[in-house]
Amino acid sequence: MQRVSGRGAVHHGAPAAFIVVDSTVGVGRVKTGYFCVQLDDQQVWVLSYAKARNTLRDDEPALHDAQTVAIPPELERMAQSVRIFYDPGLAAELREALKRGRDFIARYTLQERIRELEIDDRVRYYLIEVDHQPVGYFTRRFWRGRQSLDDPRFGSPGKEGLRVYEESWRFGERGAVQYASYDLFSSIDGDSDLLEITTADLPPEGVEHRRPFITSDKCVRADDVLFSSYTTSRDLVMPDPRPPLRLDRAFLGLAWVRVLPALLGKQAAPLYAFSIYDTASRTALTYSIEPLGRQKLPRGDGVGPAYRVREGFSDSPGLLFTDEYGHMVWYEAGNVALRETSAAEVERLFGAKREAARPLLTKK
Repeated sequence: MQRVSGRGAVHHGAPAAFIVVDSTVGVGRVKTGYFCVQLDDQQVWVLSYAKARNTLRDDEPALHDAQTVAIPPELERMAQSVRIFYDPGLAAELREALKRGRDFIARYTLQERIRELEIDDRVRYYLIEVDHQPVGYFTRRFWRGRQSLDDPRFGSPGKEGLRVYEESWRFGERGAVQYASYDLFSSIDGDSDLLEITTADLPPEGVEHRRPFITSDKCVRADDVLFSSYTTSRDLVMPDPRPPLRLDRAFLGLAWVRVLPALLGKQAAPLYAFSIYDTASRTALTYSIEPLGRQKLPRGDGVGPAYRVREGFSDSPGLLFTDEYGHMVWYEAGNVALRETSAAEVERLFGAKREAARPLLTKK
C-alpha cells in the first residue's frame, strides 16, 4: 500500500513543494520526503529524505486506507536551512561563457597559447589569511614534463604537458592541522590528465584517539572519460570504484586551469567558462573566469592584471591578481585571501608548527 501527499510552498521567492510518499513493504514501512524548488522553466532542485521503520513495533502502525500522510518535521527543518545559489541570469551567462570555452579549446587556440607559454619553475609561496590574520601557507610550482599514462615498463615515451605541485598547510586552535597536496599533470594536446590529491586533517589536542583523517584521490582522464580511485584512512576494505565521469567538450585539466590568466591574456575580455574536476565533490563543475584588465591591488599601491573567478553558482566570486607573466600574486574570496610572500616569512611564521605536525599526520 502507498499513500502520497503534497503541499505547496515558497522558498526565498521561488516556487517550491513538499511531496511525501508513505509505503509498506513487507513488515517495513518507508516514508520518503522530497523538497522541490523550481529554479527555472527547465530545472527543479530536489532534496530527498527517507526513513524506514518496522511496522511490528507498537509505535509504528501499518499504513491503512484512511490514513493521511504528514510532512516529516525533519524534512521541514532541513528545508528551512537550505540555501540555493542558482541565479537564472548567471545561468544564461554561463551557458554563453561555456560556448566560448569550448570554442577556445576546439579551435586549438589553447594548444597554440600553451606552446608559447613561459613557465617559471620556481616555488612560489603564499600566506593564507582569514579576516586578515595568517592561518597557514600555500606553495605552488610549475614545470614542463612528459608523463606516461601507461605502465612505464612498456616503454611509453609519455605525453608532453604541464606539471603542477601544490601544498597547503592550515593551523587551527589547540594544534588542529589541515594539510593538502595536489600533484597535477595535463597534456599539451588537452586530452589527458593525471591527478593525485591527498588531504590530512588532524583534530585538536584533547580529542580522544587523536588520529589524522587522510584521503587520497587518484584520477586518470583520457579524452572524455575520467576515472577516480578514492580511499580514506577509515576504509576497512578497498571501496568499490565510482562510475567514470563523462566529460563535456568544455573540460579543461586542472594544471591548465592554474595558468588560465596567462593563456587568456591581460586585457579585459568576455567571461569564459570551462568544465573542471572539483576535488571536493569529485564531480565536474563549471569554472568561470573574466579578465578585467589592470586593476589596483587590494593592499598597497600596486596595479596588475585582475580576473574575476567563480566555481559553479558560488555567491562569493574570487578576485585574482597576477604578475605580468600570469602567476598569482593575490587572491581573495569572502574573508579568505592568499598573498604572495617569501619562503623566509613562511618559515618564520609556520616552520616550527609544520615540523611538529608532520609526524602526527602519519600516525596510525
